[in-house]
Amino acid sequence: MALPNLSEWHVELLRITAFLQFNDRAKEETWWQQLFGNPPETRTVRANEGLLQDEGPFFDGKLTMAVRPGRIDWVWSVNPVIPLQNTTPPSLGNLTETTEQFKSKLAEWLGLAPPIARLAFGAILDMPVPGKIEAYKLLQMYLPAVKLFPENSSDFTYQINRPILSEVVQGYRINRLNKWAAIRATIMGLREGGQMVRNELFAARLEIDANTELEAAIPIPKEKNLPLLVELISAAHDIASKGDQPQ
Repeated sequence: MALPNLSEWHVELLRITAFLQFNDRAKEETWWQQLFGNPPETRTVRANEGLLQDEGPFFDGKLTMAVRPGRIDWVWSVNPVIPLQNTTPPSLGNLTETTEQFKSKLAEWLGLAPPIARLAFGAILDMPVPGKIEAYKLLQMYLPAVKLFPENSSDFTYQINRPILSEVVQGYRINRLNKWAAIRATIMGLREGGQMVRNELFAARLEIDANTELEAAIPIPKEKNLPLLVELISAAHDIASKGDQPQ
C-alpha cells in the first residue's frame, strides 16, 4: 500500500536553530523589525540569562525568536487554544506549504545572522486518524523495520538517527533524527448552558530534527547558509514522505 502524500502531514511546530561560532551578538534587537517592518507584539529581556525573546503572529500561528548566548531559535507554533469542535489536532497547515512559508521568511534573516557553526531544522507533525488502531496501522507503514501489533499495542515510541553526508558543505554530516508515536489528545470544556463536552483526537506523530553534526571542524560559509537550510528541509521531507528507511 502506498504511503500518504507528503501534504497530508499537519504541522504543529517548525523550528530553525542556529548555533553561533563565537557566541556573537549581532544587533538581534533589530531583526524582527527588519524582517516584518514592525516591532514584535511582545518582547522579553532577561539580562541575567542573556535572553532576548520576540513574539508575534505569523499566518495562523505564533512566531517566536529567542536569542541566547551561542544559540538562536526561530519557532513557529500553533495557537495554544483548541476549539471544542476540533476533530483533528491543531495545525499550521500542511507540511509542503508551511515549510515554504517558513523558509521564505527566514531566508532574509540568514543573511543578517552572525557566523553559524551548526544549523538545525525541526518539525512536529501529526497525521489525524479515526482511532488508536488506525494510528498504529499507519505507523507500521512508515516503519518497515519494526513489527507492530495494532490491536494489542500501546505506549509506542520509536526514535532513530539516519545520518547522511551533506551535498552542500563538503565534510559536513547531517543528522536525521526521527521519532514516531501514536498520540491521543482529549479536549474538554463547557458549552453554553454548562454542558460538559469531551472530544478525543487521534494521530500518528512524527518529530524530526535534521541538523549538522556537533563535531564539524569548519564554520558554515555564509553563502551556504540558505542552501544548507534547504538541504535540511529536504531531509525532513524525505523522512516524512518515505518513513524510516534502514541503510
